[in-house]
Amino acid sequence: MDTGKLPFRQVGTHRRIRVADVAKLREFEDRRRDLSAALSADTEDLETNYATSGQHSGS
Repeated sequence: MDTGKLPFRQVGTHRRIRVADVAKLREFEDRRRDLSAALSADTEDLETNYATSGQHSGS
């Protein structure tokens, strides 16, 4: 909530959030986690199957 990812309204000293906003944030975070895992797996595959040890690309 403090980062702005989950909207809320202040009621006295309590924060109120909508269930729909929690579900939306959860879907976003699940999707981000899935994409991150796929990228990690792809990077690992590239390093394992295509990297040439001892050689660097570039100058």
